[in-house]
Amino acid sequence: MENRKAARPGSVNTIRTLPRSVRWAACSVWASSLLAASCGQDQAPTAVARSTSLSEAFHLRDTVELEQDSADLISGIRHFVERRAGGFVTADALRPRVRAYGEDGQLEAAFGRFGTEDPWSFRFIGGVAETFDGSIVLADGIRTELAYLTRDLRPDTLVTLPSAPIGVYSFGPDLILRMRTAPIEKVEEQRLPIFHRWAQDRLIWSQYPYPYSSYELPYWPTFAAYFAASAGDSVFVANSLQYPVVVYNREGDSVGTVGAPSTSFRPIPVLELGALANRPLDQFIASFDQLGRIDIVDDAHLAVTRAHLDPDKPFPPFHPWKWMHSHVEVYDRHTGDKLYEDVPLPEGAQVLGGGRHLYLLLNRNDPPWRIAKLSVQAP
Repeated sequence: MENRKAARPGSVNTIRTLPRSVRWAACSVWASSLLAASCGQDQAPTAVARSTSLSEAFHLRDTVELEQDSADLISGIRHFVERRAGGFVTADALRPRVRAYGEDGQLEAAFGRFGTEDPWSFRFIGGVAETFDGSIVLADGIRTELAYLTRDLRPDTLVTLPSAPIGVYSFGPDLILRMRTAPIEKVEEQRLPIFHRWAQDRLIWSQYPYPYSSYELPYWPTFAAYFAASAGDSVFVANSLQYPVVVYNREGDSVGTVGAPSTSFRPIPVLELGALANRPLDQFIASFDQLGRIDIVDDAHLAVTRAHLDPDKPFPPFHPWKWMHSHVEVYDRHTGDKLYEDVPLPEGAQVLGGGRHLYLLLNRNDPPWRIAKLSVQAP
């Protein structure tokens, strides 16, 4: 399969598929007070974005407090998936553990244990998605397999891949995978694609090439993270260091971009080799912004979350848990118009994901774990 796709001028580099050699190698009152207090395409946007409060950009539909098992406490939420039939699934921030909840936050099932020898044990959960039939798919990030669980989180099927999937997203009946396709030194030379459309047992296309190398930008490959979201027949992919969000259609063609940073966005600068040798790395990077994630909300809006590094978190310098969500921007996903920008999030809050609502964890550091369901309000 050597179907090559031409990239849009000015996008992320020439698009190409994997070489054959590596392709297969009263709660709502409380929440309302908190929210109020703290709170694509290539054509030119026609709407004027508004900077406003969270309570004016979003309507609070409900808040849910997660039930906890005293023998299986939640350390935090790393991944979140809204289920089509209602409820949601989360992956623990520190342990390889997934949990299923009802709409009211009641715990329904849990699965996962640490290990490397047992085929149903994991080092950590790198991604979670739901299939059309309600099964849950896990990407380990280390093992070269996708783990399929039943609706109630029982082991079902292991699917072997050519390399380790480190992210997984639903795309209609298919999946979008982010996979490790080569050692890091080879990635820099070959510009291998990061995202791949997977249908049951075969690869359909591979897109969004690794955008830059350590030779061109010495520090950026370490800083960067990559995100995806899908709606209808479009896949939206983003690099945490750079606007815009790139849009691919179902066939894998690059069809345009969405998004531009607000004037308050502070991008990490291009640094010469050795620029960070005599300064505290975490404190320096914490003064800049990145994209924290992208999400589709109510099928009509693209929410872009802004983040900055928390220098006080006791993790390795660029562990995802160190990035604190600070603002959110909202786009019309059909026209690319920016509707809201610089919408501040409550201190300590974390955007979990999209779906019928935008889901916001109101305090990501300490229980009780309360999740607000927000819907976009018309500007």
